[in-house]
Amino acid sequence: LKSKYVELPEEGDYAVGMLFMPQEKKAREESMRLFEDICKEESMEVIFWREVPTNPSILGKASLEAMPYIMQVFVKRPNGIKKGKDFERELYIVRRIIEKRAGWIGKFLNETFYIASFSSKTIVYKGMLLSTQLREFYKDLEDERLVTSLALVHSRYSTNTFPSWERAHPNRFMIHNGEINTLRGNVNKVYSRETNVKSR
Repeated sequence: LKSKYVELPEEGDYAVGMLFMPQEKKAREESMRLFEDICKEESMEVIFWREVPTNPSILGKASLEAMPYIMQVFVKRPNGIKKGKDFERELYIVRRIIEKRAGWIGKFLNETFYIASFSSKTIVYKGMLLSTQLREFYKDLEDERLVTSLALVHSRYSTNTFPSWERAHPNRFMIHNGEINTLRGNVNKVYSRETNVKSR
């Protein structure tokens, strides 16, 4: 990890990834390396990694036992990619490549490796928590220096899947209040149509 104090580029010229990673150091370092390698392949420069300050002492037994190592990664906007939608589109593509590649590598199958958000506009703070615990758990949310123009808060777990850190709402791009009754069926339906989806 680099220095605690890093000068960031202008707003819109960098993105923040919020990641749930393995607690075990070697597996975490491998996850970070995979993330950095794919960013490099896609001409994105990783500026620095940051350990997200948390307060695990407020967690219950199940949440604590399943708790991932939570990190943020700051990435510079590539030259030739415009701020805003173009950069967001590129971040989405890079995130999907990372997720796919991690899914293909056997050593990541039993490890926590989840990208809660990767955006130049939003940061998602989520977890296997009660809504009243969120601010206490993520120390950033109690820091007066943290400023946002808009905050959305949603508290809910799916009632038909076992709770986990990555399944907690909110989702990456929206908050919803609808039940996803057949999670596996919906996921498979999307996978079966992937070859028909095209974009420049």
